[in-house]
Amino acid sequence: QLRDNNISNFGVYLSTNYTEPISKKLSLRFAANANYIDNENALYTFYKNPLNQAYDIAVPTLSETVAQQGYKANGRVNLRWKATKDLLIQPGLVYNIIGLENSFSKYPSFNQNFQFFAASLNVNYKAFSFNYTPSFSEPNVTYIQPVANNTNPLFVQLGNPNLLPARSHQIGLNLYKYDTKRNLSYSLNSNGTLQNDAVIMERTISSGVQTSTPVNADGILRLHINGSINKDFKEKTRQFTIGASFFSNINRNIVSVNSIRSYLRTFQVSPSLNARINLNDKFELGERYSI
Repeated sequence: QLRDNNISNFGVYLSTNYTEPISKKLSLRFAANANYIDNENALYTFYKNPLNQAYDIAVPTLSETVAQQGYKANGRVNLRWKATKDLLIQPGLVYNIIGLENSFSKYPSFNQNFQFFAASLNVNYKAFSFNYTPSFSEPNVTYIQPVANNTNPLFVQLGNPNLLPARSHQIGLNLYKYDTKRNLSYSLNSNGTLQNDAVIMERTISSGVQTSTPVNADGILRLHINGSINKDFKEKTRQFTIGASFFSNINRNIVSVNSIRSYLRTFQVSPSLNARINLNDKFELGERYSI
């Protein structure tokens, strides 16, 4: 068979923000953004014609056009409090709405409407910064395609029009400092995400055939950490820099096979060393070694 799958995505994004001073240390910030969504997944399947060897015999049962139209809007209110010279605290509230119309060429259309409330927080203290931000995202239009992809008869992929939007909780902790007296700089960055109603592929294996279906699942974790330290040695027109850095990823995903779910945990770490020499800004040579 021949599958002709045309995917088109169109969107318009608008945003605005306004800050109202309350006092020398307090201000109120309003922000809003909106997205218009117009996505389409058009699937046409053809069998080979034995008379002319061309793929021109349409297969209606394996053909379907999915159109997804709608909007996403996000409103945020933050209170900015300059507590001290070095401390800035910004608590806030987030309101999200998602309105989608999913239409099909042969299946009944249906609407999806969701509303979310959540809190947010940003804290800055000297070289440190902390942030917590919630976010929401609709399922990809390819996941709600109801027609099975049976190009490989041993690995069939289904769609799921009943998928819910994914809800993410993101936390970040960052540090950057440059010590001018010691010509020393160092940084540490970490970002973690907990995702509920994430889309995973649930597999069913029967008689040697594997069928995969997108479903919602809670508890997807992702953590990324990276850091670096660099020391400069300066002497008139020469500068020599040595440094070390690393990055690591820790992930926890969910594997579902024949209705049995388990966690898949992965860990990755990569250290590196670097050195660089600069001669009067006319010649520079650098080396980096990593594992």
